[in-house]
Amino acid sequence: MNPKGNIYELYKINVNEHPIIKETYKTRYNYFLILYLAINMYQKMKKEEEKFLKLYKDKLGITEQDYKEIIEFYKLKDHQKINEKLKRLRKYKFEIKWLSLKIKNYKYILLADVIYFNLMSDSIQVRDLFISMIKRGLKIKEEDYIKILRFLKNIAQNNLKKAKIEFEENLSSWRFELLTYFYKKVINDLEEIKKEIKRIPIVATMSAGKSTLINALVGIDLLPTKNQVCTSKIMEITHNPNLDYFVAYAERKDGEKLSIPLLNQKIIQKWNQDNDIEFIYLEGDVKILDASNKKIKLIDTPGVNSFKYQEHSKLTEEVLRRKDFENLVYVLNATQLTTTDDQSFLNKVVDIYKKRNINPNDIIFVLNKLDKFDLEAGEDIEETIKEAKDHLDNCGIKKAKIIPISAYAAFLFSKSLIEQSLSKKESLDFSFFYSIFAKEEYNLNAYFEQKSIKNNQIKSDGEINVAGNRFSKKNIFSRIDKTGILNLKNIIN
Repeated sequence: MNPKGNIYELYKINVNEHPIIKETYKTRYNYFLILYLAINMYQKMKKEEEKFLKLYKDKLGITEQDYKEIIEFYKLKDHQKINEKLKRLRKYKFEIKWLSLKIKNYKYILLADVIYFNLMSDSIQVRDLFISMIKRGLKIKEEDYIKILRFLKNIAQNNLKKAKIEFEENLSSWRFELLTYFYKKVINDLEEIKKEIKRIPIVATMSAGKSTLINALVGIDLLPTKNQVCTSKIMEITHNPNLDYFVAYAERKDGEKLSIPLLNQKIIQKWNQDNDIEFIYLEGDVKILDASNKKIKLIDTPGVNSFKYQEHSKLTEEVLRRKDFENLVYVLNATQLTTTDDQSFLNKVVDIYKKRNINPNDIIFVLNKLDKFDLEAGEDIEETIKEAKDHLDNCGIKKAKIIPISAYAAFLFSKSLIEQSLSKKESLDFSFFYSIFAKEEYNLNAYFEQKSIKNNQIKSDGEINVAGNRFSKKNIFSRIDKTGILNLKNIIN
């Protein structure tokens, strides 16, 4: 399933790249105020529009108190005061950088934001009067307005090549420099369309840490993780390095389309428990993956349990019978090898592979939860890997590729590196893992049969704060490397 509808495409824009982000708070406030008015005037705000506004509000750092003031300002509908705000935003700003003079003007990008949003939410005609008022207040010529409108209509209609030509021929002068924000989106989207799709299902029995593994690759709390059923639907996670947050999409059985910028995992938990939803699509930057020439899609499948959740097994088996995936990642729980569920499911996987004339040795096995081993008490990682190989051998997989991993430690390290806050428990676990992965005996690369490739993709300069303690990013990155997650990343890429 591919996402449908303009609202989904509306959310697929990198607000962190917006030129207004770097401006003073006062300018950001006035800018957001006009956006708020443009979305509310002449038509009641839709739910999707409210979500979009919240996204801009959070990204522009508008305080709750000021947001309430904006709502009161809207209720007054004072056109004179609105024009005063527009007057401030149409002024040219001069910046001297490295002995060069840079001229900025926010009037064109503001008008473009208003037009684009109303095009994507199908409200351009309803709010045409207010858009005309903004155009007059910003003193934008009719010919410039038509150029901008034509450019944005092509984006809204997914005519990206036409949009590119329109911008390069009519909007490339210095006056429209800030409109490169939209032009970059066009270029990035054109690049993504060219990419060959690479689907990688990730399967496991329940409680093997599959969702935690995906969160480790993503670097944020994307999927729910508990010691019980976490995934009950097929979820497709598409890597798009051009987004600064994830966008979620689902369809109900009655055809209703649901789209939302994913600022926390609560909506995924809600959709996951909704029996009217069969499939969830997520798109965003999977931090640990490269921006390769392939469009990588991780397919999260329900955890398999042969007795209690037989419908989950059927869903996962359906994914494996499809002929559109390139690799399969199978997550093994190092603390619970050779369970009946695991044996039964592995036999089914091997049987499906043989029927499709695929060599089961091509499956990528991830041996997870090795951080739970107490090496000082005599628990042996090497012996466990041998046990896993014997287990797979008994299932007909004679030359299994096994990647030893601590998904939870990798997740906490990745999350801290992008400076996402950790809970109290996560902070304690982080400190514990920071300590044990400093030791060479916990270097899981040493147990991986293939040569590990060093990767310096994540910036490792400076320090971060975790629970009041300072940690070097360089040291955290070296510990991520020892969790084995980068070996999986290199194979996926």
